Amino acid sequence: MPRCSASMFSAARPARLATALVLMATLSLLLASGSLPRRASAEPLDVDSEIPPPAGERMSNKLGNDWIRSEVRPSENLEADQLANSERQRKLVDEIARTQLGAQLGKTTADLGILQRILDEKRLGDSPADTTQALGVALGDVLVAQAGYRWIRFEDAKGRSRALRSRDGKTVAFPVTAISRILDMGHRPDVAGIYAQLAAMGGAKTAP
Repeated sequence: MPRCSASMFSAARPARLATALVLMATLSLLLASGSLPRRASAEPLDVDSEIPPPAGERMSNKLGNDWIRSEVRPSENLEADQLANSERQRKLVDEIARTQLGAQLGKTTADLGILQRILDEKRLGDSPADTTQALGVALGDVLVAQAGYRWIRFEDAKGRSRALRSRDGKTVAFPVTAISRILDMGHRPDVAGIYAQLAAMGGAKTAP
């Protein structure tokens, strides 16, 4: 059996650390988004929302971070224009999947690989900002169907956003704008990884 030198293990540590940092940043974007540079788009885009200061229990995820906070404000249903925009974006992603990848979305974890392919192969069309938000809607639909989240309207000083709230009400996430923000930071969004962490927080099984 070949021997592994200490230097080989030392070289692997920075790569593992970099991966962990990207994953932490990804989940942070989902749970508490900040400002996002806007791309030109003819379609309505969600604004980035801020989680308000904690008024209830402070939570931590398995990585030991304390920026995941319980959300105690009442949930609001999506308004008619938000529902219509979500449906339009679902059709957009479904058309890309069917016509360009020969795949069909079904609000199951099988969708995660399809969404990743659309991102990795840059099949974002003429309005990438709208398409990346549409991918966030499709990811959110999987979390609703498989992990017990539900769509809500979230409002703060920056405006309205479509958000997800966990079954226990303690986790609010923003998948619609998160993928765009991760891309703008120069990182590759890990769709399955995002799903696994949020599903675990919502009390669902994490295996895609």
